[in-house]
Amino acid sequence: MSGSCATEKLSPWWRRASIVTMVFGLSVLILLTIKVYHEAPPVPDKVAGADGTVLFTGDDIRDGQQVFLRYGLMDNGSIWGHGALLGPDFSAEYLHTLSLQYATSVAQQRLGRTLDGLAPIQRAMVEAEARVALKRNRYEPQTGVLVVEPGFGDWFRNQISVWNVYFSSSVNNGGLGAATISDPAELRQLSAFVAWTAWASVATRPGTSHSYTNNFPFDPVAGNTPTADAVLWSALSLVFLLGGTAVVLLAFGKFEYLGWKSGAGHPHPGPTGAPVTPGQRATLKYFALAALLFLAQVLVGSAVAHYRADPGTFYGFDLAAWLPSNLLRTWHLQLAIFWIATAYVAGALFLAAALGEGDPPGQRKGIDALFWALVVVAVGSLAGEWAGMRQLLPDLWFWFGNQGWEYLELGRAWQMLLAAALMFWFALLVRALIPALRDPERREIAGLFLFAALAIPVVYLPAMFFNATTHFSVVDAWRFWIIHLWVEGVLLNSS
Repeated sequence: MSGSCATEKLSPWWRRASIVTMVFGLSVLILLTIKVYHEAPPVPDKVAGADGTVLFTGDDIRDGQQVFLRYGLMDNGSIWGHGALLGPDFSAEYLHTLSLQYATSVAQQRLGRTLDGLAPIQRAMVEAEARVALKRNRYEPQTGVLVVEPGFGDWFRNQISVWNVYFSSSVNNGGLGAATISDPAELRQLSAFVAWTAWASVATRPGTSHSYTNNFPFDPVAGNTPTADAVLWSALSLVFLLGGTAVVLLAFGKFEYLGWKSGAGHPHPGPTGAPVTPGQRATLKYFALAALLFLAQVLVGSAVAHYRADPGTFYGFDLAAWLPSNLLRTWHLQLAIFWIATAYVAGALFLAAALGEGDPPGQRKGIDALFWALVVVAVGSLAGEWAGMRQLLPDLWFWFGNQGWEYLELGRAWQMLLAAALMFWFALLVRALIPALRDPERREIAGLFLFAALAIPVVYLPAMFFNATTHFSVVDAWRFWIIHLWVEGVLLNSS
């Protein structure tokens, strides 16, 4: 470098601000995650009627969760608002039907009439009594038994037939295909899981006036209305987001003495006119791959959009028989992550060579090996998701098929290979940036570059902190890390 840029240095306040932000943000996330472990809705050992008859067990709930995941239903509907919109929010749908079942039962017992046959005042009284019954939490932590009202038992026994109708055709289920799940045992387990989510969303959490899900989903018939805390914190979050952004922009743009910048000019190296290294040439195929993945995502997304308009047929062809809507939506999400990550990996390798002013020995071979590793992960995981949803991997679906968690559908083995590839990528960056780290003028920006790059593999690790039987609330906490911290916060913002 020459001229004023030769003595220009990046202010250390970039590094300090990044560390402070990371420590504060991760501390809050860790505390919230620990809180989820301690306050997740309990999974009863047994759910029994008032007469002692066992309706289903905790094992049925956990097995039902695996059915939900194995068939990719999170990319069809959702639970507690988390998932797709091609199908219903199962927890909300079942909570509403449960509420109506309770009200109907009360109307029959008290007045001997159907719910629709009541006068408005009578119906309001009946629904109020039903809400009280639904909100009453009869779970006993000492015994692990949840005793439910008679209306709950009647409602649960009817759910297998409800599910059977839902899965009967593509028109009913948003393009899943006909008879996606037909085994009565699996339907019963799935019903147990969804029934538990409905109970947890309405039963009052001990010591509070709201449910385990903070009265979500909204359903006035069930007594689920927004709490004052939810309204307050929603408003405060928006205020702090806008206010915090304004403070950062003010400090960055106006007060130079804070150390954000140290004079005129640009502290980064100018690659213009520098010879292209063999390693940089090797990154060209990454960008070609990213373009192909992006094209595939667009085409798959178009098919998903068609399913929203006409889930029964695809211009006269039964597309759901081979490529059901939940599989295409899974591919749509995974392809987005893959092409963004591929472009980011390639861009970082290209810039590292420019910042390090050359390639270390063997760098191109490492870049080529990393490329093929990413190809194996992308192609292998997409094929595994297809095989897993078609139930071709009965014992290996979690490892090589479809895990079933939205944004984290790829099998655990593919996740591990992706994490290893990202660590190898970081090692390639370190090798390329060693000369810059030894140069006082480039050390700060090179260190900040590596600090941002290291976050990519490290923040991805929470994707492996759970399995198919882990409590749904706990998994959603870790999914928050991946979706909002890794994909949106680290991967997209760093790029």
